[in-house]
Amino acid sequence: MAENKRSDIIVKGIPASAGISIGPAFLYYQHTLEPELQPITKESVQEEIQKFQKAIEESREYLYNIHQETDQRYGRDFAEIVQIQISILDDTIFLNEVEQLIRKQLYNAEYATFKVFQLKKEHFLRLPDEYFRERALDIQNLKRLILKNLLGKKAELDLKIKSVVVSDNINPAEIIKLHHQDILGFCTDVGGKNSHTAIVA
Repeated sequence: MAENKRSDIIVKGIPASAGISIGPAFLYYQHTLEPELQPITKESVQEEIQKFQKAIEESREYLYNIHQETDQRYGRDFAEIVQIQISILDDTIFLNEVEQLIRKQLYNAEYATFKVFQLKKEHFLRLPDEYFRERALDIQNLKRLILKNLLGKKAELDLKIKSVVVSDNINPAEIIKLHHQDILGFCTDVGGKNSHTAIVA
């Protein structure tokens, strides 16, 4: 009778904080959101812009509520991390780039959002300063949040037992919400000690 042997998987990384966490791993797989270009008609432009603006408002409200809760529970320093993402949503020049793609190129709102935020992320990743490169993750997280609202995919991470969450990347806002659940630790594939995800965790 053959004996089933289970080999351990050892993954090495960069510790972002002191201490050791031991527990079951919860794999948090986030589907890649890469909407396809679906050209719209001139008559649909305003409708697409309104859809985009609604997604921005929903994203802003989501982050604002977490900001307020974080300020009360953990203090202003942690709340400022969420405020940075809110500030990006308040950048009218930035958001106007999305609306211009909808107006002039007749892009659907989802694709226009993906296009602009992807270009901004790539720009930050090319910068020599590590601090600014880490801000590319903030852009990435915001892109995902807005696209979720545009596509109606608002499911949130819900732990049933105490676990170590393993994912490619986790939005700092999600981590703050997870602190209220049975979370033992985090392990992400991207980011460093200066990333907002690491600081919050």
